[in-house]
Amino acid sequence: MTSSTPLPPEGHGLPQEIIDTIIDTVSDSTTLKACTLVRHDWLPRARQNLFCELSFPPATLRGEERWRSDYEEVLRSVVMDVAHSNIKPPLSAAVRRLKLHFTDTSSELGFLEITSQLPFKNLHAIELLDSDLYRFEDHDQDALFLFLRENPSLKELRLDGVNSEPKKFLHFFSRLAGLQLQLRSLYLNDFFGYHDDYHEPESTFLHSLPLLSNPPALQTLALHDVSRTEADIFVIPLLTTPSRFFDLSCLQSLEFKFPFIESDEAILKMCGATVMRFTIKGIAHRIHDGVILEKCFHHLSNLVRLELHSVHPDRHGIVLLLLEHVPILRRLGQLSMQFVKAPSRVRDSSPPYTSAEWALFGEGVDSKVDQLMQTSNPSLKHITLDIPCSWKNVTEERIREYFPKTNSKAVLEVFRIQDS
Repeated sequence: MTSSTPLPPEGHGLPQEIIDTIIDTVSDSTTLKACTLVRHDWLPRARQNLFCELSFPPATLRGEERWRSDYEEVLRSVVMDVAHSNIKPPLSAAVRRLKLHFTDTSSELGFLEITSQLPFKNLHAIELLDSDLYRFEDHDQDALFLFLRENPSLKELRLDGVNSEPKKFLHFFSRLAGLQLQLRSLYLNDFFGYHDDYHEPESTFLHSLPLLSNPPALQTLALHDVSRTEADIFVIPLLTTPSRFFDLSCLQSLEFKFPFIESDEAILKMCGATVMRFTIKGIAHRIHDGVILEKCFHHLSNLVRLELHSVHPDRHGIVLLLLEHVPILRRLGQLSMQFVKAPSRVRDSSPPYTSAEWALFGEGVDSKVDQLMQTSNPSLKHITLDIPCSWKNVTEERIREYFPKTNSKAVLEVFRIQDS
């Protein structure tokens, strides 16, 4: 097969579309940086990956005191450097993900006004960390939304460590939903709300927000570390009022933190039928409610992939509870379990387990997983176990011995991953 793309002058190179694919696959890594030193013609395409994400301030300097006191000045210098850079393609086009870490004083320093001057026009994702939405006045939000308006390709918003008041929180998302119609992913993590002075009836305030004829249709939603109070006052109104915020009727991927609470079940009742991928994180708590769990799983009638992340050793009771409810998911095709790193001490084992194997698969977890491959889940075809490298005495060969039914059907995958 011949290619219409001409080869480089050396005559032994690859077609440009293959080179571009290689660069995009390698993405942002030291390997790509090394390649660009040898092949300068790779540089323009490589820059799109090497500079695809900008995080301010950099992680290596985030803890230094001078960054806290000179935050506004340093950010302003970044704005000037990016705006006047001669790099081709320009950084304003190459940067597609922007991460902004707030400080204790940044909200009071006109932080958002400075941010609005960043010359980025091609952002696909924005992440705000440790932000205080309740301290943003209207002119601050105006500056932020002016910046968002300049990025029509924005698909993802992440808020991590968010503090807010109910009215300002809902007002913020009302403006966001009305402006960013193409938004498809929303992540709320470690959310804390100020609501002691919130006395206005919920319906009265919600009805004061504008109606949306074409609200953004979210495809991915993640909620982590949201308490019952915050869920009732902030999250439920946000996610159950599509005429004023977001449409969840096409939601495909959903992430919750374990254990589930009543608001989780309310959200799943509304959108669970369309969810294809469900991720449960933080499986470390001893407290759980089997009734809520069962209700949640019943709403996931078309779920194809279930992922259990941050599974802690010695939480056999919780893992068994989850596995006992997996047969409810009749269309489940893939089950993934990702374990956390090994603790300094693991429980004493019972033969034939080693102590490490007992911590992972004791109390019948292994047999419960193996039973899933029988008639209870006719669609289940793949089970994946991600075992951190710190579990040194747990070998793939030994693991497969504990899952004879699953292993005999050649559907068990075992990966060794770096400790998170």
